[in-house]
Amino acid sequence: MKGDYNKMNNSNLHKSGYIIFIYFIMTQFVGIIGVQLLAKTVWYDIQGNQQQAIQQLLVHWELIGYSLTLLIIFLIYNKELMNDPRLSIKLSRNSFVWILIGFILVFLAQMVGSILDKSVFQLTAQSANTSSTVAAAAISPVALISIVLFAPLVEELVFRYAAINILIHKFNKTWSIIISSLFFSIMHFDFPFIFGYFLIGLVLATVYVRTNRLMVSFCVHASMNLIVVTLQIF
Repeated sequence: MKGDYNKMNNSNLHKSGYIIFIYFIMTQFVGIIGVQLLAKTVWYDIQGNQQQAIQQLLVHWELIGYSLTLLIIFLIYNKELMNDPRLSIKLSRNSFVWILIGFILVFLAQMVGSILDKSVFQLTAQSANTSSTVAAAAISPVALISIVLFAPLVEELVFRYAAINILIHKFNKTWSIIISSLFFSIMHFDFPFIFGYFLIGLVLATVYVRTNRLMVSFCVHASMNLIVVTLQIF
């Protein structure tokens, strides 16, 4: 796999850097502006059921925000999407085996991470991200499009493909997996729930590196989100 990365030129590395920067801007700054702009439309009953209106605003912006982010990523990675086998949507029999392995491991990682988070930080409440995600899906089923498809795809492109593209040029595969997983945990801004995200990141990054296919880690990530939300709602 290292050979595949060595073939990449500086242009690809720069693109990966741009992708990470754009993701940060879109999630931390543009979202605030986007929600405010949506709130000024006549589609939301802010004066009536304010809590539900705010939740709908957030759901709709997530859908818009992730769509815009994906569009930008696809435009930047237009050549890579056509030529890089790691971005191929074709899956081999081995890929399906790794999807199953990853699916099992990611839930084990989630359970161990939850135990560590609660033990180390004496937590009793649920993760804010998880709570808001479940609430969004319960109020508006359209949120599932973001939760199950768009968000996992964006995060895999950013934290696995782009981040590991850069890290593998400075570190070996093991350290690239660890650092990208730490980055994945920090960028969720769901402190102090850090162990869960870190261990989930380790599983997803390992699956990606072992299979050399982003589609495999995406399938694991999307399946995890779907199951978690479904179990919480029903």
